[in-house]
Amino acid sequence: MLESCEMQTIKKILLMSALSISVAACGALPKSGPGGGKVASNAVASYSDPEREAVPFDYVLVDLDQEVLSHFTVGRGGSIASTFGGSNTPPTVTIGPGDVIQLTIFESSEGGLFIPTTAGTRPGNFVQLPAQRIERSGVINVPYVDGLVQVSGRSPQAIAADIESRLENRALEPQVVVSVLSTEADQASVVGDVNNSGRFSVSNSGERILDLVSRAGGISTPRQETRVTLKRRGRSASMFYEELVKSERDNIFVLPKDIITIDRQRRTFVAVGASGQNGRFDFLDNDIKVSDAIGLAGGLLDERANPSRVFLHRKVHAHRLNFANFDLSRFDSEFIPVIFQFDLRKPGGYFLTQNFRMQNGDVIFVANSLTTEINKVLTILNNVGSIGDPIIDAINLVDD
Repeated sequence: MLESCEMQTIKKILLMSALSISVAACGALPKSGPGGGKVASNAVASYSDPEREAVPFDYVLVDLDQEVLSHFTVGRGGSIASTFGGSNTPPTVTIGPGDVIQLTIFESSEGGLFIPTTAGTRPGNFVQLPAQRIERSGVINVPYVDGLVQVSGRSPQAIAADIESRLENRALEPQVVVSVLSTEADQASVVGDVNNSGRFSVSNSGERILDLVSRAGGISTPRQETRVTLKRRGRSASMFYEELVKSERDNIFVLPKDIITIDRQRRTFVAVGASGQNGRFDFLDNDIKVSDAIGLAGGLLDERANPSRVFLHRKVHAHRLNFANFDLSRFDSEFIPVIFQFDLRKPGGYFLTQNFRMQNGDVIFVANSLTTEINKVLTILNNVGSIGDPIIDAINLVDD
């Protein structure tokens, strides 16, 4: 709002200018359609709140200062480690349905259960059993072992120890090696905007998220617009690719059956008002500040802009507004429309714009200066020569 004395002065200027011009017909002004008054008067029915000035959308206004900035400096693009933990321990991969394994059984000397004395020349005292695919039952057959051997959900070392214990009274000091020939149970999927999506096996040595993305041929979208999502057992967490590359803590080990989704999320902001350019702009980097956005939009127009009235429109989660005693009872959503106001007439105001992060969908509006509005009205009076609706509208405009 303009100061009261300023508004009165402007109104006097407008009225004096109006009285100096001869009255002309209202229809002399060029129009591209019906005026606002005509639209309102011809309506069959209309709605307006009689208790207060009609506002198309309820919002909260926040004057940005160092105190407010401290409450909006976290939470750039999510964190995978905060959802799944940042453990640096590789996962223990176990055998499961669909895997193909092979058993090699060694005995200490010839004449045992598997290596008879009549075997002839051999490269060693061992026998290699045919490969077996693990069925849904999760069990396999081993010669001379009573009952079926449970393998699903167990490590190769655990399976080998179990078979050895069952053969110790029959074979000569048996030793068992379990080899995994192919695997399906320990695979994780990488899908989306990569060059070679598919399923990849996860070994006991451990593969991290970026390892599997690399095995999938890497991303096929711009780095600053690429989002990585890890889905695991009904939970998911996302963050931008560039942030993941910089964060060792978030580049966690992948588990079997994990799904890694790579997708492009175009991030833009809109600039309108007295900026050098109006329109929709892409984020040129993963992390841009308000100062960057103003620069991308051509800065503030020196002959038009009011540097003390730079606004940023954004929907903010209600808990982020707990720092102030806002009355949010009017809002029925957890996301509150907020307008942040920057005063760039103050030297320190530019430091605030350098530290306030932009988010996808933000709108920056640069208000016109007071002199710009006065010049608009004087131009109308000079060119049209009428004191009809345009003057009244202009006087009302000054009050806004």
